[in-house]
Amino acid sequence: MYTKEYKIGIDIGGTKILGLLVDAEHRIVKECQYPTFNENGILDWKEALYKTASYLCRQTEAGTIGHMSIACAGLINTKTGTIVYSQSLNVHQLKLADELAAAFAVPVSLYNDADAAAFAEAAFYQKESLLYISVGTSIGSGLILNGSIFNGAGGMAGEIGHIPVELEGRSCPCGNNGCVRAYASGKAMEQEALQWQQEHGQKRLLMPDILSAAEKGDPYCEKLLQDAASRLAQAAAAAVHLLNPSMIVFGGGIIENSPFYFQHTKKSVYAGILPGFSTILAIKESHWQEKSAALGSIYLV
Repeated sequence: MYTKEYKIGIDIGGTKILGLLVDAEHRIVKECQYPTFNENGILDWKEALYKTASYLCRQTEAGTIGHMSIACAGLINTKTGTIVYSQSLNVHQLKLADELAAAFAVPVSLYNDADAAAFAEAAFYQKESLLYISVGTSIGSGLILNGSIFNGAGGMAGEIGHIPVELEGRSCPCGNNGCVRAYASGKAMEQEALQWQQEHGQKRLLMPDILSAAEKGDPYCEKLLQDAASRLAQAAAAAVHLLNPSMIVFGGGIIENSPFYFQHTKKSVYAGILPGFSTILAIKESHWQEKSAALGSIYLV
């Protein structure tokens, strides 16, 4: 008889879904990725999720997978395995864990992606208090206090993307104005660049183009990233003064692909906090990078 020695961890991201198959010692055996948008450019994350889960289930003998864990952005009820609300996935009150458990005949857990990533990074860096900030299409964060995820009274703690950094500033998809997400996220920077490009008759630049140009010294793209990083540092500094974590870990696609953005953010955070905080605060890049949320969801089981 086969033992249930394997686990699956899946991260539902803004542009892709990443899946991991790990053994009993949490060593990665297989991994895969599928885009969340189909060939017609339409968001179809659920189809990509099922493809990911099906592929990983086929990589081992039947009956050897003991658990499947899902990480995704949004307000998550971990007890019921429900996505209460996720703007990026455009869903409300979806009992995703039950749906997947029925489809694949394994127990399924569901977690917020930033919480899961924070847990994975805290385990690696061996920190009892850690703030994880993800910068990609959007901005999210997870908070570890006293070795455990801090969710707050309503399970919504960690929404650093909605800390205001400018009074009556840009509109945010959440409905408020001046949120850091409206300045420092990939989507916000693409929108700002698009306006500039239209005014100057330039071709449209997407985020990979902007990051690459900034690393090569393009003045406009450098300034765009500097301004965004400064805004993010404002929000991070506010969190440091409130929570006094021993470490901030920055992750997400923009951090992974832009040393320029990370270094400017790091410098600006240290410049914006009181000396007593800066002497004990370490600022690091994600160790697990794009695997953080998927691995963290496995660790949390």
